[in-house]
Amino acid sequence: GDYSGKEMLLGILQDEDAGIRLEALQGLKLIIINSRDSAILLKTLPLAKDPDTRIRKELFLLLKDEGSHLLRDEKAREEFENILSYGLKDPEWDVRFFAAYMLLDFMYDQYSIYDRDLNPQEFRQVFADKVKEKYPQLERIYLEGIRHPDEGIQIYASNMIYKILLIGNQEVMDVTFQAMADDSESLRRRVIDDIESYVSRYPEVCNEALVERCVQIALDQENHSPQERADAIRIVIRSCRQKGRALIPGNFLFHLAEDNDAGVRREAIYCLANERTIEGAKFLAGSLEREKAADIRQSLISIFLNYSGDPYIREEIKETITPVFIKALKDILIPIKVDAIYGLGNLREKTALPLLENMLNDQEQEIRDAVRQAINRIKESPLKPLGQ
Repeated sequence: GDYSGKEMLLGILQDEDAGIRLEALQGLKLIIINSRDSAILLKTLPLAKDPDTRIRKELFLLLKDEGSHLLRDEKAREEFENILSYGLKDPEWDVRFFAAYMLLDFMYDQYSIYDRDLNPQEFRQVFADKVKEKYPQLERIYLEGIRHPDEGIQIYASNMIYKILLIGNQEVMDVTFQAMADDSESLRRRVIDDIESYVSRYPEVCNEALVERCVQIALDQENHSPQERADAIRIVIRSCRQKGRALIPGNFLFHLAEDNDAGVRREAIYCLANERTIEGAKFLAGSLEREKAADIRQSLISIFLNYSGDPYIREEIKETITPVFIKALKDILIPIKVDAIYGLGNLREKTALPLLENMLNDQEQEIRDAVRQAINRIKESPLKPLGQ
């Protein structure tokens, strides 16, 4: 508990026997992990120059996990960066890889302050210029890591994706996009998550290769999980925005909105709704007829309620969504009924008045309140054309 043996172990790091030095480092590793003592960690840094490969690898694995504590001290930061730079020249690939892994974090921590003052594109340029100037080998080491036959190394490399894409050339992007379809599910999951985060912030990097990869994943039920497929839809539609929409096949979302998996359907429906087209609204009206999942039916009726309040689209789709609302008045779910009632009020649908008046004595207070408000809107407030 008091880590009284740490000074002894630090002294043993000077022992002539490499095996004893390694055991001392492993003992110190346990102390550092439990105590978060950056002063002890700082005293292990000279082992980066140890002649024994096992010791250097053990040190850099320790720095990978605990090195972030050294970033809080300005003096320690400088020494830490020097050791990591030295590690980039190590003859052992694993050491070079973990040095690159940490240097990328180090540089991002150093320059992320600019992210508050610059727009995303300006920050990306500043960060890329600084990293390429000081450590141009980081991209090459990342590519070796993401292509490595050891899945563990690939997973480590995947943790670099967001930051490496900030500085990456086209090869880095292409190889990363290809990893979205890797045989390893855990790697695919990490890669897709990071690409989604990156593209949502930097949609200009969206290109035909990424869209094509996302379309393949979204449509591939055999080799990709429902979550991966839903994420692929989100990347190409939400993150890539107009650029992605222009590159996908015309029936892409319509096809996926009828997928067997509810999560995939939900994502495709959400994207179709955001496009706010007449064709999409008509398709979604038909989807509500077929949909069995209660939460998706609720989402669909909420979409139509949103449409009913939008002067830019409601007149064009009124004939489509009015029957949807009227049928939904008989739904067993109260939230769906309530949204349908409000929707009819938004549309000022006079033909619905008899149905609504019959609901004034409903046993649910929420429904009675919605009915009274909808009837008042229909009777007292005519729908104004756009522009009036």
